[in-house]
Amino acid sequence: MEISGNVIIAKKMQKKAPDILNFLLELHDASFDADDFADLKKTNRKLKGHNCFFVTTTTRDHHLMYILSGSELLRRNLDVDRVRILGIAASAQEAREIVRMIMEDVAAERALTQIKDYLEKY
Repeated sequence: MEISGNVIIAKKMQKKAPDILNFLLELHDASFDADDFADLKKTNRKLKGHNCFFVTTTTRDHHLMYILSGSELLRRNLDVDRVRILGIAASAQEAREIVRMIMEDVAAERALTQIKDYLEKY
């Protein structure tokens, strides 16, 4: 998992976002064993308690961006090594607003034909 240097943080997440992002980095840096269901459930509860949504992109898929809940981000079948967090929000609606802001940046940079490359540098 990678966290963009320009993570967009929605207004309602300003106080919680640093703790959540640090937690995700620690989780990724530690040798987290996804087969350990007790740890996975505990981790899911911690993220669900924050009601957070992540705007992400991936280096592997043909979709440009995803909006994932905290528990979706930790799903066992998600290849987290290929996920890059671009934004964090308190609701799906706020996450969609972040996607809109990112796409406005893309349009302003006239990078519409190279959106994937632009997001990798974002």
